[in-house]
Amino acid sequence: MGALGFTLPVFRISTLIYGMRNLIKTLIFFFFLPALLSCDQQEHSFQIVSLSKPVASIYLPENASTAIKYAVEDFNEDCMEVCGFKLPVISKLQDGKGNMIMPMVAEDIVALGLTALENDLDLETLEGQWESTLIQQTDAATDQIDKILVVAGSDVMGVIYGLYEISEKVFGTDPQKYWTDASPPQKENIAWTDLISFQGPPTFKFRGFFINDENFLMSWRGNDDDIEKEVLSEIFEYILRMRGNFFVESEYALPFGDDIKKLATERGLYYSASHIQVLMTYPRYEWAPFCNENFNKDLDYLFYKSPEHAYSISAYWEEAVKKQMPFKTIWPIGLRYLDDRDYVDVDPDAPTSPEERAGLTSGAVTRQIELLEEYLEDDPITTYSMRGD
Repeated sequence: MGALGFTLPVFRISTLIYGMRNLIKTLIFFFFLPALLSCDQQEHSFQIVSLSKPVASIYLPENASTAIKYAVEDFNEDCMEVCGFKLPVISKLQDGKGNMIMPMVAEDIVALGLTALENDLDLETLEGQWESTLIQQTDAATDQIDKILVVAGSDVMGVIYGLYEISEKVFGTDPQKYWTDASPPQKENIAWTDLISFQGPPTFKFRGFFINDENFLMSWRGNDDDIEKEVLSEIFEYILRMRGNFFVESEYALPFGDDIKKLATERGLYYSASHIQVLMTYPRYEWAPFCNENFNKDLDYLFYKSPEHAYSISAYWEEAVKKQMPFKTIWPIGLRYLDDRDYVDVDPDAPTSPEERAGLTSGAVTRQIELLEEYLEDDPITTYSMRGD
């Protein structure tokens, strides 16, 4: 047999050393890159919770809007759910230490008179905007405060939406948690990592919630035929977490009291009603008692029937406007019968031609606008809805 032969590859020593050097560089890169990234993130992050301890406080001056106070409490409830504690809330800047969250309307930040802070922020992006938010980290703090996470709003709603935005991102809060029962996992470390975040005005200026099938909520948490205040309070919070700004009163549940309207206004929400509840009336329950109390007799809810009917219904609308004035309101205007039917469905003498019906509705709406202009200082916000009209 012939000899078995083979050839060994020949490497130059310089090539071997060069290859080893590249291998070492690659290993160093992959082993130390996560640490380098972590250091960079820590340098540019705003720490809120570290090792299960709060390292940030919330600045909430005593004269802050009630709506912002509610949102701060919601934010802290989210923190409690994830961390088991709430962040400290301070009302005076001199009491701040370490990191501080500052949820404020832009013009109120300027009023603080902290020139370095104001100059470090891009507050001009909020000028003239509707419900816009700027979330920005800054080192332009005081001697005792290391970093400030400014949650600036062009208005109160912008501040509120900013707090909920942070809550969703750092705590993992589901904005629909009241309905989904979703709970985020526990966390030992929580930080906001964006240096700056801006959210401009919404596409639709008014966005809200109308409980059309409210019978599913009636008696849900109680034994009566009403929607309980605790449920409505949760619905108000839900609307805000979903970046809404108005609530529409139900059609068939008992009329909500002023305490509900006051709560909605305190939370920053506009209050409104459906198309049959013009000028925030509730004729299904209120019209007959109003007639008996003011005129000692029953009258049909027919605006066109006679001058007496027109005068009586106008007086009813006027009383409703005066009662609703203290609350933020989107005013429904229009003309419907008591139970959401058109007048032609309940009165054989009702106008039937398009021209007559248009004239009737126009006359009613004109009177409603006159009442709003008479009693309101600002231009009224109105909504007109038609259903088979």
